[in-house]
Amino acid sequence: EVKPEYEIQNHAQLAYASRQELDALITLYSKNQTPDYVVFYDGVNESAFLCPIEINQLPAHRLVPMFRQKLYQSKKDYIKELMGKVFYENILKVANRYTYKPTPENTPYNCASNPAKAKEVAQIMMRNWEMAHSLVAQHGGKFLAILQPAAYIGNPKLDHLKLDEQLRPEYEVVYQEIKKLITEKEYDWIYDFSDSFDGDEYIYIDFCHVSSNGNEIIAKRIASLLP
Repeated sequence: EVKPEYEIQNHAQLAYASRQELDALITLYSKNQTPDYVVFYDGVNESAFLCPIEINQLPAHRLVPMFRQKLYQSKKDYIKELMGKVFYENILKVANRYTYKPTPENTPYNCASNPAKAKEVAQIMMRNWEMAHSLVAQHGGKFLAILQPAAYIGNPKLDHLKLDEQLRPEYEVVYQEIKKLITEKEYDWIYDFSDSFDGDEYIYIDFCHVSSNGNEIIAKRIASLLP
């Protein structure tokens, strides 16, 4: 059986989570573009980019706190920041490399320590999926939501990597909440791909990005969902 050919468009951007994807989807329709299939591939950025402590209001984008600081800081603050980068930031990075020891008290994340935030991250992602599904269906298309694999989830082969272990509990708690919602909702358009890389094959090149064999696995799984 020969499957039809599709024109594929990748709209991924730096640090996008499901909220930014929903906005991008709305923009497509506002430009009178009507895709036949829309795929949201989420989970990794929800965990890594919404769990930092400085993200204290959801929904959010990982870079918002930085941009807000740049917009509202005074010239004096800017000069102090610039001088800091020039003279001692790199020195501190080197020193921290040899002296820093992560503990539950100095973690830069707070989803694991704040279950309400972890639950909200998962709930907002699900609502974004639901709104995207409704929007695509209204325009005659089909929407697929996919929960991404992540190195901290499942049983992938990782003995070649040194991962940031402070991220592990963040992923575990957020993915637990997402999986719980997926089970409760029982939508036939949501697919859990988080087990895609379990096994003895080397796939990850860091905590979420993968080599060509991993991309092929995901591409084939997505293709199998299309007619």
